[in-house]
Amino acid sequence: MMKNEMLRKIENREIVVGVVGLGYVGLPLAVEKAKAGFKTIGFDVQAQKVEMVNAGHNYIGDVVDSDLAGIVKSGMLSATTDFSFVKDVDFVAICVPTPLDAHQQPDISYVRDSATSVSKYLKKGTMVVLESTTYPGTTEELIKPILEQGSGLKCGEDFYLGFSPERVDPGNLIYKTKNTPKVVGAIGKDATEVIAAMYRAVLDGEVFYLPGKPLFDKIKMTVDKNLLDAFPDGLTLVGCTDVTLADDLTSADVIDRLAFYDCKTVTCPTALESAVQAVSSDVNSIALSDAPDGGAPQPDAGTQCIDAMNYVL
Repeated sequence: MMKNEMLRKIENREIVVGVVGLGYVGLPLAVEKAKAGFKTIGFDVQAQKVEMVNAGHNYIGDVVDSDLAGIVKSGMLSATTDFSFVKDVDFVAICVPTPLDAHQQPDISYVRDSATSVSKYLKKGTMVVLESTTYPGTTEELIKPILEQGSGLKCGEDFYLGFSPERVDPGNLIYKTKNTPKVVGAIGKDATEVIAAMYRAVLDGEVFYLPGKPLFDKIKMTVDKNLLDAFPDGLTLVGCTDVTLADDLTSADVIDRLAFYDCKTVTCPTALESAVQAVSSDVNSIALSDAPDGGAPQPDAGTQCIDAMNYVL
């Protein structure tokens, strides 16, 4: 069974890791994978980056120079521009840029090109995880067809596919790749369990995961100040059945940091009603949640983190 074999290989450090994109997200991730005992191959189209990695020369502030030099010297980390070496890996993390284009929309050409390159050499029993920041649906609607068509393999049967958004905060002296909590979502329960196990084998930060593929028409979640603060660039909710806004939010929080698309109902205190109306043209209805007890009950932090990421796979 593919799941059990993958879990065995993770436990025994037999997984060979591939990281596509050796920038501020990919290189720290590759270093941590290698330090955790997984032989790692970095892939990048920029020959200069590849040469620097193979020489043990660091160019990313969040990577310790001696760490990179040590794992390169030991043979645990190498880099290449040749994507044919994807055939030698068991886990692929796609960590390429998604800059905004002239219309302020994510440019996913790097993601598309990377998936196409990976698909040509993808073998059975491989995990593929997208880490690039992107819009909802990218994993299943873009990456999955590219990988299946290019490899002739079937997602869920021959390989596992998931999404785990990068949470790198360059220059943060406290939270690095190693100790920052991670969220994992994947297509299928087995895929989610295996991919989460892979991250847990490497990271000290807690790994939250969805129990299976998110069902966009059945998502219920509560947004409060702490949850919103976890998304410094703002939180976009897509396809939720019922979104409840806690009474510790202000109108400015709603207008400046929240967006809703295709949500069924947003339940909020009366004080936030006008703000919700201003940013939720796609919401079917707005309900008021004023109650004697002061508001809706709040889920625990782990549930908040998982629910907030339901929309993004």
